Parts: sequence; structure tokens; C-alpha cells
Amino acid sequence: MTTYATVVLDSGLFLTARPDSGKWEVGFFESKESIPSIRVYYDGKELPISPPLKTPTGGGALEVQLVEGSTVKKGISIDSSLIDYGLTWDKLYDKLYKKGEAIEIDRSKLDCTIEFQAGYFRASMIKARRFKQDPPPGEKWTDPVAHNVVVHYPMNDAEELRLVQRGNTIWTSKGHPGSASLIEIEIVSDHSTAPEFFQKCLMHQGRQYAGPFWLPNQGDPTPILPPGQK
Repeated sequence: MTTYATVVLDSGLFLTARPDSGKWEVGFFESKESIPSIRVYYDGKELPISPPLKTPTGGGALEVQLVEGSTVKKGISIDSSLIDYGLTWDKLYDKLYKKGEAIEIDRSKLDCTIEFQAGYFRASMIKARRFKQDPPPGEKWTDPVAHNVVVHYPMNDAEELRLVQRGNTIWTSKGHPGSASLIEIEIVSDHSTAPEFFQKCLMHQGRQYAGPFWLPNQGDPTPILPPGQK
């Protein structure tokens, strides 16, 4: 039976334009206001996990591994939607890029990296986005951009998806009661992380960038249910 697994990245800093030596690293910051920050769903129902899964801190790495037996499989592919609609720094800092200058990432400021060696990457939830400038006050709208990135893994019965930290498997798609045809792993970045992604870790010409900064507007409106809704 084929099981379809999907990893949803709510945000993240892709540290290279393409996978480097078969590994794609995504810089990440912990969502301190949203714990667990990693949620797992089997056929649409959340899997209770104790202790809760969290992204690492202190510069650690979370490895997303597709494994068959003792082999960690390799092979990353990228859908054209991610190339066409991915938000890139030149869309926000066009004045710098027109001068031949660039925004860089200070890796030492990251809470962790999420490392992929396999998966099919595509854009998800594509729409325009408003950014605010600080300082001075200002705003700009982007053309439609990807708000999420999803990574797909069609798995046969011999394969499993693992989350690994410091060589230890903290979660695996194997070993849970019952079978599932659909597995979803959500890695959450709530609004509290916006200054971390869009301000704290930016560098320019080898030094910490002093601004002005383009920060995303408040998060997308959440669905609202009537009081007492069951």
C-alpha cells in the first residue's frame, strides 16, 4: 500500500537556491507561543505525542529522513511553482539588488536548521502579501507569493519517514497502531517569529543589516467559529 506523507513548512529560510550536495537546509526559529510546534496527523486526526515535538534550539538540526531499511534515501525535486512564486529577498529589497548588493543570512542567529535529503517541494497557498517598512513607516504589496511550502513523500510499505535530532529518532511513521494512507507533519512558525525571520538574522556587506526592514503584515485571518461550537 502506498502511504502519502507531507511535511508542511509554515515559514523558513532556504539557505541555498537549490539543494547543495543532495541536502537542502532551511533556517528556522522556534515558535515559543505555539507548542507543540511540530504536529502530526494520521488520516486527518492529530496523533497524540508525549512529550510534545518541538523544533530544536541552540543551532541544532532537525533531519527529515526518508528511510528504507538502513538506507537514508536521497533525491530532491522542485516543482516550478516554488521557483515561480517563492518569495526572494530581491522582491523586498529591490533597491539594494539594483545596486548589485544582496541580503545575506547570519546562520549563527538561527534557532535551528531543518535538513532534507529527499522530497518533492512545491509552493502552497499562493497569494499577494502586504509588507510594512520599519523605519520609516511604509508598505508594499508583493505579487502572489507562496505562503507555505509542502514536501511530498509517496512511501511504499518498506519505507518510513523519520524526524531525527542529534542522531536520535524523535518520531517515525512506523510503529504506530493502525495503518494510515495519509500522514501530515506541520512545522509551525507563528507570528511571534516574524522579526526573527525578517529582521534579526539579516546581514548586508558582511555586517548585521541596520534597516530599513520589510516585515510581513499581521498573520492571515484565522477562521472564527460561534461560541460553544463543537
